[in-house]
Amino acid sequence: MAVASFKLHFMYIVNAIFIFAFLNKASSIVPLRNEGYFATSNSYSSSREVMSSQSYCRDSVYSEPVPNFQWMSDEETRQRSQTSPGNTARLRAAVDRYMKGDNLTVVFLGGSITAGQGAVDGKAFPFWAEEILQGSMGNRVRVHNGAVPGTLSAYMSVCHNVHAPREAADIVFIDYSINDPTDSFPAMDNMMRRPFERLLRKLLNYPRRPAVILIHAYRWISVDGVKTYWKSCERDFHDFGIYYGLPELSVKAGAYELMLQGIPGFIVNRTRADHNGRIQQAIDSTLKGNVFYWDIIHPDGQTGHKFMGEIAAQAVLDAWSSVKASSCTEKELLSVKKPLLPPLLSNNYESASDRCFIGPVFVKAVISNESWVYKDEGSSARPKLGFISEKPHAQLKIKVNTTSSTGMKEKEVTVEISYLKSYVNMGMARVECISGCICLGTKMDGHTTDKTSLLNLHEFKASQHEECVMAITILEETSSGKHKVKIAGITISEEGGGEGIKNNMAIDMVMEGVSKEGSSTAEFDMKTWGRLHKV
Repeated sequence: MAVASFKLHFMYIVNAIFIFAFLNKASSIVPLRNEGYFATSNSYSSSREVMSSQSYCRDSVYSEPVPNFQWMSDEETRQRSQTSPGNTARLRAAVDRYMKGDNLTVVFLGGSITAGQGAVDGKAFPFWAEEILQGSMGNRVRVHNGAVPGTLSAYMSVCHNVHAPREAADIVFIDYSINDPTDSFPAMDNMMRRPFERLLRKLLNYPRRPAVILIHAYRWISVDGVKTYWKSCERDFHDFGIYYGLPELSVKAGAYELMLQGIPGFIVNRTRADHNGRIQQAIDSTLKGNVFYWDIIHPDGQTGHKFMGEIAAQAVLDAWSSVKASSCTEKELLSVKKPLLPPLLSNNYESASDRCFIGPVFVKAVISNESWVYKDEGSSARPKLGFISEKPHAQLKIKVNTTSSTGMKEKEVTVEISYLKSYVNMGMARVECISGCICLGTKMDGHTTDKTSLLNLHEFKASQHEECVMAITILEETSSGKHKVKIAGITISEEGGGEGIKNNMAIDMVMEGVSKEGSSTAEFDMKTWGRLHKV
């Protein structure tokens, strides 16, 4: 467990770096050569003929042209990416509702690839999928991209409620195959895979019983400079896919041979960005539209992202074609409502209550805020919402459910309070549990001598209780001479004895992409974030 904990902490650090890089629109990964990122060369045939003559048959394949869209891949390649059809009942039921007049809400969750890193002058793959689906099926198809760079599935399992439109989701694509740690012990039933299964179970139990589709990104070359076919979580995730009957899409299955052949758009012997994450102007005309990757991890917006969008859209279009050919049966519709199997991993039940409170959902968790005001201290481009007070003894009360569904009721959960730490006017506060749950009182200091103003996480342990009331009280004691305290949110670990999300940069980014209080939706969306930041 100590080794696993070290690896998880290492991943937290790596992922924080990715968020920082994303926010600054540049990658800071170490280059393999001075000219840019280079993948291992190979001596595979340079034939331009695309793939073999194998036939990949499906019951129904959508093959009609999409108005004003030029496919990058051929139909056979996209079909080959569909490595497992899974139980198609949920997918067909979603499309069936659409054909009867409902909207079709397609949700994408994941890390930096899904969020769009690498799509510098192209689209993130969820928005390529959106273009294809709306061009084919019409504007009643809605795409919601709730991905955040630098996050693991463990983060999303806790915070899915502020990233996915729970009441509307019909289809959910999940992309964590190269985000989550690959080396884990013991096999499968460990602190790295357990959150992934809980995330699946939560999504599958959403009100509309959405189809959950695993989309496996692929990294041609690993960070240590070694080309590898297998170094991802795709194999582990496949077991969950089999168990829960989830459709699966694999970039590797569809594109690997094209990469070996050096087919334009799938070229991997170098990347489009240089080692500073910038376009190589002198040679970009030969790279743009030809190389698959922007850097050694993220696909390029003109190619790799487009391919991922195409295979995602093809899966939905095939289901549409299938339902048009043969309507959903009553048996299919009933099967969608069946309860899930017990967890694959030991006692790994999903929590029944929300564990993540950021933005408007945090407002609802606050039960008393006398002398505190919820306001935005940021700009229109970077909103900074939170409860703020500068009055000593002012108390903010928060009520949350800290019980775990995975057993170990005697073990404490980890609570993380998001608070502002700055060099201007910040004060101190005491954090304590005052009803229901029990915790040791702790002190939180918002002052720092560094010339920065960032959200930090104040972590402590609390006992499990359905109605845990915590209080944050501003102290007269201060290290700055001032008393301002700002609280932006709270998260609770899912398992007794489990760790927190340890990702203050993700929460900071989410604060900029959630709708403000009073809006119709409270979920983080990359479109909203992108509009604010003009990217």
